[in-house]
Amino acid sequence: MAGTNAMMNDAFQDVVMGQAKRDFIAQQRENIEEQVVIEDRSKADTSKLEEDIDDDDLLDDDDPEIRRLRDQRIAEMKQLHSRRVENMSRGHGQYLEIDESEFLKEVTSSELVVCHFYHREFERCRIVDKHLALIAPNHIDTKFIKINADKAPFFVTKLAIKMLPTIVIFQGGVAVDRIVGFDELGARDDFSTAVMAKRLADSGVIKFQSGKVTRQEKAMFRFQKEEEDDEE
Repeated sequence: MAGTNAMMNDAFQDVVMGQAKRDFIAQQRENIEEQVVIEDRSKADTSKLEEDIDDDDLLDDDDPEIRRLRDQRIAEMKQLHSRRVENMSRGHGQYLEIDESEFLKEVTSSELVVCHFYHREFERCRIVDKHLALIAPNHIDTKFIKINADKAPFFVTKLAIKMLPTIVIFQGGVAVDRIVGFDELGARDDFSTAVMAKRLADSGVIKFQSGKVTRQEKAMFRFQKEEEDDEE
């Protein structure tokens, strides 16, 4: 009987340890995704990233599966860091003003570009400036620029800019969407930055961080979507 109990205890321990290992591996997979998001905003260099990983992954480092996950994590973080450095060298992470001579180079040198055509005396253009300046540092994969419409007559005509402010969204150097005035932002001047971010995310130019839109703002988006569906 004692031998049977011992065998059962050993089997139970094997099950428990196996589940614990699976849980740990699953947690490591989640950590990879979370770390990618965190490091997208980090200014640490590659060696510092590796030191952080060494500190975090001391548990069972001889396990092949855990070692594979750790190596994958390092590779993804290095790739993310390299992409961040490259994007920042192209002006990403900032909200910059350009002139007409720079326009083509700026909208074609990055895959995702948000360009605000503005007038320096328009209050609503200043409101757009405020929101885009807050959004830009949080979306390094996207370039955010502004251009004085009065000083860019060729592209104002070429892109059929009829009202200011107008935000034109480029993907791969092609204008794919635009936000004209504030009608799509609640038709009011005091909309939140989250409303602007949500609208940009709908165009695919940024990834929206959920949980930052109020219930009233969510209702506004649902109402606008219903109106669009009715029109179709």
